[in-house]
Amino acid sequence: MSLRRRIPRLFCVLVPAVALVAGCGDADTPAQSAPPSSGPPSTVAVKTTDKSAPSTEATTTRPPDPPVHVPPTITTLAPGLVATTLVPAAAKVAPAPAQGVPVDIVFRDAARGWMLSSGGNCVGCPVPLAATTDGGASWSRVPSPNEGAASSRFRLRASRQGELWLFDVPGSPLNASALWESPDGGITWSRIAGLARISDLAVGPTTAWAVTDACDITATSCVTAILRSNDHGATWHRVETPLSLLQERYSAQLVVLDDEHVILLTQRASPDAHDIVSTDDGGRHWATLTSVEECGVARSEIAAVDSRQLWLACAGGEGGGWERRVIARSDDGGHRWHVALDALTFGYLEQVWANSPSKAYIGQCRGPAIVTTDGGVTWSAAADFRDPGDCMGPVVFTDAQHGYIGDFFNTDPDAKTKIWRTADAGRTWQPVDVN
Repeated sequence: MSLRRRIPRLFCVLVPAVALVAGCGDADTPAQSAPPSSGPPSTVAVKTTDKSAPSTEATTTRPPDPPVHVPPTITTLAPGLVATTLVPAAAKVAPAPAQGVPVDIVFRDAARGWMLSSGGNCVGCPVPLAATTDGGASWSRVPSPNEGAASSRFRLRASRQGELWLFDVPGSPLNASALWESPDGGITWSRIAGLARISDLAVGPTTAWAVTDACDITATSCVTAILRSNDHGATWHRVETPLSLLQERYSAQLVVLDDEHVILLTQRASPDAHDIVSTDDGGRHWATLTSVEECGVARSEIAAVDSRQLWLACAGGEGGGWERRVIARSDDGGHRWHVALDALTFGYLEQVWANSPSKAYIGQCRGPAIVTTDGGVTWSAAADFRDPGDCMGPVVFTDAQHGYIGDFFNTDPDAKTKIWRTADAGRTWQPVDVN
């Protein structure tokens, strides 16, 4: 199903530092183009037909055809046990980073939470990890694994019981991910070895789920798998892999609603689209909820309020700080979607966070965080932040009143890690200095 049929007009939205200003215009219909031909450059012989003139031949050369993109060959493995090991890992408190960009903010309840910051380009250094026990009013540094890598993107997840999961997404598809688990909120850590490169990891009430892929030396033949652990990472089992995930490994995202119900956002090729699939029996069977063509090959993010209320945000490349933004909402678990925004916006998509069917936030880089409180009918800047940083995100709320937005002050001479906190449902925000 394409969301395009639900968009009669394309809106041009400018997002200054404080608010969105909307204009409008008819959406253009893409021009049809002939498919490129294949084969080597060819020559065409042209002969004269004048019998009085000597016979001549003029030869013209056609330029080579443009290269055709061939997506990686994705295969899968049969469900079964995965050979992994879990061993204690050395950990220590990281020093204050030279550039502390908030990467992930997670909470187990309204009072206790953790924040992961980037650690610069230090190889073998622990990533900066901080914890709060008073709802984000104050933060203190806690230990993290002493095995950081400069080329990795680290991510943090937390369970309702306060169990932490830290993993890296290597810059190269040829490298495996490192995965650590802490049962006590960062006091002690164990490393889980034996998994491939992790695209995403999500945590349910008592389970952990991971999307992994392993590629050969050419990065054109990859093995994709979805893994599940029911014992805090001690053992992992492959579950069935949905077909849409096998078509393209890039941009997969997991949303775990409970231990059996999982939603997976995948990107596929030919034709370019995003598929949203789900399982309600722990990964034994998967069903395609819908396909979204508006996102193309652009970045996409999905968020869930509950099993029925979902939000989807896509980015489209425009350049110069501008992106096409498509935002849609589903009220029936992802089967039908309603377009909440299709516009040209200032800023680059980072994250979508949904509080309710009517309220959702979009975190952005080089642009303000934006919010809707009426189900997507109108959008505005989340707040008039004083001296906003380069990136406004991630966004997280622990309840209807209390929320947090990460902020990187790129103009701050000390490059401090800072977040904004609200206790009145986003009406006002106060800065919190994590350092």
